[in-house]
Amino acid sequence: MKLWFSIFDENRYKGDEQSFYDPLDFEWAKIVLNNKKVIIDEFNTTINSEKLFDPYFNYLFSSTEGGWKTIGLKFWSINNYKNQKYFPKITEIFNNIPEVLSVSFSKLEPNSEIIPHCGDTNGIFRCHFGINIPGELPHCGFQVEDEQKSWENGGILVFCDALYHKAWNRTTGDRYIMIFDVIRKEANNKRKKVVSTVLASMLLQKIGLKLNWGLNENFKRKKLKPIVVLLRPFARIAVWFTNYFKVY
Repeated sequence: MKLWFSIFDENRYKGDEQSFYDPLDFEWAKIVLNNKKVIIDEFNTTINSEKLFDPYFNYLFSSTEGGWKTIGLKFWSINNYKNQKYFPKITEIFNNIPEVLSVSFSKLEPNSEIIPHCGDTNGIFRCHFGINIPGELPHCGFQVEDEQKSWENGGILVFCDALYHKAWNRTTGDRYIMIFDVIRKEANNKRKKVVSTVLASMLLQKIGLKLNWGLNENFKRKKLKPIVVLLRPFARIAVWFTNYFKVY
């Protein structure tokens, strides 16, 4: 497959992938579904006793400041050991799925919206596992391109993250899901390139927000390619270093 990265393209992704995929077509999704009670129970037990959510770093994706919050367990192959210790059973489940690159929990507060955007790359499937869903369409839902779906407690939505998508919660309750990224079979031989490119782009996004570069507007992203290529080896070292010494 031809890899696409949003950091190199200021235009909307034009791939012909379908919006949603059947989770039962993937063995890794079946593992998650077989452990759905363990995941939901551990999340609910932990979240009732610990304050772990942080606002999503890129506030430009949320129409309500602070309305989208996350807890990261794994971030593009970098383990967050500090947070993983609160969710040992969930961590063990996903550590036994080698295709998984990222795992996090997502909280979308009442009357909040995640605006339409493309993800970082077409090299992954992004998956939403429903934990506590306060409503269904049209009040609470998720849209990829022109197709809308409701989340379900204990169910998985599998989609192409590169396609245009958005989410909203217009209910009076918080929406909780678990998000996990899986490397696509067609991109597995380029796994290191996918991970290092996205990590480098995340760093540039954070810098861009502080320097007001306008990466989400009309910034000529192709100019960033040499910088990203230069940063890739350092990203690979960062993955090894943080995991080996458990510093994150």
